[in-house]
Amino acid sequence: MSQENVEVVRALFNAFNRQDGNAVRGLWTADAVWRPAYIGGGLPEGAAFRGHEGMAEFVELQAKTWESVVAEPADTRDLGNTVVVEVHLSAVGRDSGVPVERVTWNVFELRDGKIATGTVYTCEQQALKAVGLEEAMSDNLDLVRSILADWEGGDWSSADWADPDIEFELTGIAGGRWTGLIGMAEGFGGWLGGWDDFRIAEVEAFRELDHERVLVLHRFTARGKSSGLAIEQTGPKGASLFHIRDGKVIRVVAIVPPREQALAHLGLAE
Repeated sequence: MSQENVEVVRALFNAFNRQDGNAVRGLWTADAVWRPAYIGGGLPEGAAFRGHEGMAEFVELQAKTWESVVAEPADTRDLGNTVVVEVHLSAVGRDSGVPVERVTWNVFELRDGKIATGTVYTCEQQALKAVGLEEAMSDNLDLVRSILADWEGGDWSSADWADPDIEFELTGIAGGRWTGLIGMAEGFGGWLGGWDDFRIAEVEAFRELDHERVLVLHRFTARGKSSGLAIEQTGPKGASLFHIRDGKVIRVVAIVPPREQALAHLGLAE
C-alpha cells in the first residue's frame, strides 16, 4: 500500500497541474482537509479547504489567481501512510503578470487509498518535525560529524559507524564499488595507499538531504607517494555522501575530484 500511496500523491500533482478539479477531488476522502501555507493569491490567512467541494474550490481559486501555475514534486519520501513531498512551485500572476517561484514541503496523510489530510510547510525542518523525523536527522548529522572529525585528523581506521553490509563507492578513474566492512577497507586502502598524509583539510558544509542522507563538502590535503605532487595542485575539492539507517551508515560514496562532475552523476549539486 505504501507505494500505492505515493502514486496517489503523484496523481494529485498531475491533476492539479492540469487544473482538473474533478480529478483532484476524487483523490481525497469525503472528510479531507487541505491547508495551504501562503496567504495572498486569493488565500486568506489560515485557510483550510474541506471535503470534495473544498478541493474543487481550491483548484478553481488557483485558476482565477494565476495565469499559469505548476507544482512540481522534486523529492518524494515514502513513510507508509504518510508521504512528504518537496514541491517547486512556478506561477505567473493573472492580473500582475509577476512570476513567482516557491519551494514548499507538503505532508499528506492517506487512508484507504485516498488523501485524508494535506498540510503545506515553508520550512523543511517544520515538515520533518510534523512527521517525527527531525530528531532522526539530528542524530544522523551528529554521526557524520564524528566520522569527519576522525578523517580530518587523518584517522581512517574506525568503522564502528558502518553497517556490516555497508556499500562503499569511490568515484573517479580509480573508482569502484565494494560491499561489507572488508570490501570498504579494501576500497579505502587502495585509494589511500597512493598518498602520504591523506586527510580532510577543511569541511565546507554539511547538508542533510533527507532523513537518511547527509552530504559533506570538503577539501583534501595529501602528497602523492610516487610523484610527490601535492593534491592541492590537482584540485582538492571532494565530498562524501552518507546513507544512514537505524544509526548505522549503510552506504557511503567517496567523491574525489573533479567534484562537480561526480555530484552531477549522482543527481546532486554543490
